[in-house]
Amino acid sequence: MDLKIPEATVSSTAAPPKNTKHYQDMPEWKFNRLLAEYGLSTKGDLAHKRQFAMGAFLWPELRYDPNPSS
Repeated sequence: MDLKIPEATVSSTAAPPKNTKHYQDMPEWKFNRLLAEYGLSTKGDLAHKRQFAMGAFLWPELRYDPNPSS
């Protein structure tokens, strides 16, 4: 029996970014792809997607940069 895995079930994304800098610099199309690959909503503007992704993928202590200018 020849079993084929549907392409939709094969993820091309590695682990999500692990720090706020990556999320701050990420373009909207990457947020759309990241969220969609994890089955999450891609609705909303860029600021909403950024905040949502950081809340979903970052540890609580890494969600907010205490020193954003550095």
